[in-house]
Amino acid sequence: MSKYSRKFKRALALVLTFVMAVSVITVTPSTNVEAASNKVVKSLAGVPAAKTMNVGETTSFKANVKTTKKVAKNLLQVTVKSSDSSVVAAKVAAKPKNKKKAKKGASTINLTAGKAGTATITVTTKAKNKKNKKVTKKMVVTVAEPTTQATTAATTQATTAATTQATTAATTAATTAATTQAPNNNNNNNTNEKPAAVLKKISVSADVTSITEKGGQAKLSVKSESEGAEIATVTYKSSNTQVAIVDEDGVVTGVNYNPAPVTITVTATDKNGNSASATIAITVTALKTAKITLSDEDKTASLYVGETKTLKPTVTDAEEGYVIDWTSSKESVATVKDGIITAVSKGQAIITGVVKGTNASVSCTVTVSDEAPGIEKFEASHAGTLKVTFSAPFSKADQENLNIDLKIGSDKAPAFETEWATDGKSVELVKKSDYEVATYTVTISGEKVAYNTNKAEATYKVEPRTIASIDIPTDYVPAYAYAKILFEAKDQYGDVMQNVTANQFTWQITSERASTDTQNSVYTGRLNRTGNIYANLDPADTKLVADQDDITVFAYLTSNSKIRVTKNIGVKNLAVQNIKITGTKEDKVYQNSKEFNVELTYEATDNLGGAVDLEAYYNGAYTSKITTTTSKEDICEAPVITKEGTILVKVPANAVGKATVTVMAKDNKLSEYEIEILAAPYAKEVVFPAENTVSVVAGEVAKIPVTFKNQYGDAMGVGSVTPAAFADCFGTIGVNGFKGELSSDDVTYVNGANEDYLLVDTINVKNKGTATLTARSTDEDPITTTFGLEVTAPRGANKIKITKAPKETILVGQTTTVEFEIQDAYGKAWTDAATYRMEVAGATLQDDASTDYIVVSRPVINTDGTGYVTITGKAATSKASAQQIQLNLKKLDGKYITNEPVKYAFTVNNNIAEGDKGIVATLDKASYKAGTKAVLTLTAQYDGQKLGTYNESYEAVAIYDSVSGKAVNYPVKFENGVAKVEIETSKAGDKVVYYGQIESDGNGYATTFKTGEVKIEPNDPVAFNISVEDTDVTVSYVDVKGNTVDIDKTNVSQAIAKISVSSKTGKDVTANYVSVDGASQIVVSFNKGVASFGLLDKIPEGYTLTFTYGGFTATYTAE
Repeated sequence: MSKYSRKFKRALALVLTFVMAVSVITVTPSTNVEAASNKVVKSLAGVPAAKTMNVGETTSFKANVKTTKKVAKNLLQVTVKSSDSSVVAAKVAAKPKNKKKAKKGASTINLTAGKAGTATITVTTKAKNKKNKKVTKKMVVTVAEPTTQATTAATTQATTAATTQATTAATTAATTAATTQAPNNNNNNNTNEKPAAVLKKISVSADVTSITEKGGQAKLSVKSESEGAEIATVTYKSSNTQVAIVDEDGVVTGVNYNPAPVTITVTATDKNGNSASATIAITVTALKTAKITLSDEDKTASLYVGETKTLKPTVTDAEEGYVIDWTSSKESVATVKDGIITAVSKGQAIITGVVKGTNASVSCTVTVSDEAPGIEKFEASHAGTLKVTFSAPFSKADQENLNIDLKIGSDKAPAFETEWATDGKSVELVKKSDYEVATYTVTISGEKVAYNTNKAEATYKVEPRTIASIDIPTDYVPAYAYAKILFEAKDQYGDVMQNVTANQFTWQITSERASTDTQNSVYTGRLNRTGNIYANLDPADTKLVADQDDITVFAYLTSNSKIRVTKNIGVKNLAVQNIKITGTKEDKVYQNSKEFNVELTYEATDNLGGAVDLEAYYNGAYTSKITTTTSKEDICEAPVITKEGTILVKVPANAVGKATVTVMAKDNKLSEYEIEILAAPYAKEVVFPAENTVSVVAGEVAKIPVTFKNQYGDAMGVGSVTPAAFADCFGTIGVNGFKGELSSDDVTYVNGANEDYLLVDTINVKNKGTATLTARSTDEDPITTTFGLEVTAPRGANKIKITKAPKETILVGQTTTVEFEIQDAYGKAWTDAATYRMEVAGATLQDDASTDYIVVSRPVINTDGTGYVTITGKAATSKASAQQIQLNLKKLDGKYITNEPVKYAFTVNNNIAEGDKGIVATLDKASYKAGTKAVLTLTAQYDGQKLGTYNESYEAVAIYDSVSGKAVNYPVKFENGVAKVEIETSKAGDKVVYYGQIESDGNGYATTFKTGEVKIEPNDPVAFNISVEDTDVTVSYVDVKGNTVDIDKTNVSQAIAKISVSSKTGKDVTANYVSVDGASQIVVSFNKGVASFGLLDKIPEGYTLTFTYGGFTATYTAE
């Protein structure tokens, strides 16, 4: 077919179409014209895909209809239908209100939640689209109970889905469809026109392919895969609408979980009607499991405008990294972000939190007030109570954070307790006594008080209590008895006043039969125990007849006659109305070998409704008498009612059985009570401790506390079961276990002062094990009880524990002590050491023993189980041959006690370390003085080492100084492991270092030592005083401070070697001398701090006596 033929046919089709349209317009009725005009709907929007509501909640949304041209408002309307109106009822609440034709209109749809469940709401346009179909939108509504406001993901998604516009064929067609033109003759020669592209293939994708049930959504995208072909319209279809639904815009919404994916079929059509289809699988997953709760404090909140509150939910069973979505039902009242609520304006809102991806939710009801509460009223509600009423209530949490301060002037008021009203609108400040008369200021402070000030104050003056009213609660008085007429005076608060006397009132008491001076027989009112005032009518002056006369009592406050009362009081004869025996004073009554009494307690009331006055009863005021009888006098004799308010029943000796006591008044039986005298109790059951077992060491005595129950199941007191009674009731305690070692003979019952107990002696038990004690009663119906006995190993010597030992190194020549304790199996010291022998290194030591390296003493065992052994280093060992001793116990019969010996390992080292660090040399700083001897102390540096033993062969040690460079042999003394050497100091001002050397232990080691640099200080004297008397020379010295110092006899004796006599020519003369008591040519004596030289006449003329002390010299020349 030629292109001209095709164009001709197109033109012909257009002409025919036009002719037919004209024909239709001409002959079709008006209704068809309207039907054609109904195909105007372009889109339907504003319908949420899903929503969550609470039972009883009402919500609304607007369905927006857009048309391709301006239409009347009836064509913009919609209809609505609910799949289950019992769950959600739906109706169109408002239709479009357009006054003129328009292209869009909105209908308001109301939803009301009726019960928990799920319903589908279908919204349909009344007009049709160009496909001659009505446009429909569906939404899934889930309704929850009020306590669980389930707000699912659909709530949030619904707000965005509402704005999505359906893309219909008209949308694309409007922009792409051009009006088909008839063939143009000018173009008839155009042979290059290409045929229109045909849509043959499409592709479909989704932003997510897995969504959650109850509102999860995915957005589909469709793309043409045919070159040049454009998509005009798209339709979507779900393979299972119970699992997921899809709208015209390609939004897939999850409805219910299903493990099988849902297939969404997408069909696209181009402008020429060519179509292509594709599918995509969407998986609907179940909502995740989680639990979320709020504390009771967070379930409600009372806030003021601008105030915030942070909700702190507890989430369990949720996935790691869970998120809580928070929403507010009215953001104009309160907003929420990350659980923080902010009050916006007065009103109420519901804050809901949902664990994202789950249906776990919580809610908080927020009430926002625009003003914080202040004090509305401050008053006294009672004499001891001040009441503060607020303009708005405080929550319990807010009450705890309030500070309530009460003052009298500037002084703190007495302590009080607060009692809040249940509605939180008032609080009472309660004292144990009355508030004193004064003006009180109350200050309420806290964050929730008086918006923006946080403080409110009020004052109230407490007035004195005054009598405001009087009441007489007495309705009847008895005939022939003192008539106690009760009065109550109340104050301005309605409280009974307890400090009021009857003489504050004027009284009148009248009766037709009463004498004219009846008023004079009114006694002064006084308080009784209930705080009431009463007056007594003397029966001698009143001849009132019961049930005929009455008394008129009139009283008024003498100081204020307006406070008055009038009361008519009837007169009745007193009679016992009712008696109820309530029981015996003891729970149970037992047989006794002697006669005894049983006391019954009872309650008795009279015909006036009060308790029977026993004193008045025995004085004959009651018209009815009480009589008592017993059914069996051999069990109990006739009871007697006592003035003390009891019924006394006498029981004969050895009586056993039951008897009924009957109480009557005027032959009317008022009460009965059965008394049972039980047979004398005896021990029937032994009650062992609740733990049901006791542990004892073999050879020792176990103590088991016991109690007893009698044959009636009652506990018996301590000491009530004597050993003789125990033997009668139980015989002996049976023992099962340790045959031949433990029997009933080893069990003793002890009747203690404070407790009863069994003693089980296990002296014959040799090894650990268990036994069962059995106590069985000996009567006809025996009860058996058992108790476990666990016997543990005997306490005999079981192990050795080293309690103190040196470090792992012993030095040659050093002796160390290893202390130990012999213990039993329970870790306690074993004191019976006489039967044991201690072994060391595997051989019994009778005397000291030694090896090549050590000397070991024989172990010493003390009576308290402790002991020790000494080890002395003999020769150094290498690490490869470290030493070890082992301790073991052995009985005298040769058997070992311990399974494994206790070992102590160590090595032996040289007692002086190699090199110049083996010995530390120190000088006594106090002796660094010229011309004296200083003490040099040598100490072994090696840890724990002592000098001595192998060093004591040294009688002298060579020491040289850095000044002279000469070695001098000095004597050495070994004391307590250190060596001491006395060396001579140099002259004052010298700085000296001392050196020396000492052999170690014969192994060839030589250890050198040296001191630090020492400065030689001058000796104490700075000058000598010389005086001559006769032939004596007296010498004393002055110290550096200018004080005359005693010359110590010892020091002088040490320095006396420096006395010399010389001639002028330089020729020396020997001067013989001795101390004070000696006899020689020169005598030195000491007296009052000076040294005196006698017999100086023996010194030849021209010779000089020289005396040196501490580096200083004094001279005397004979003339």
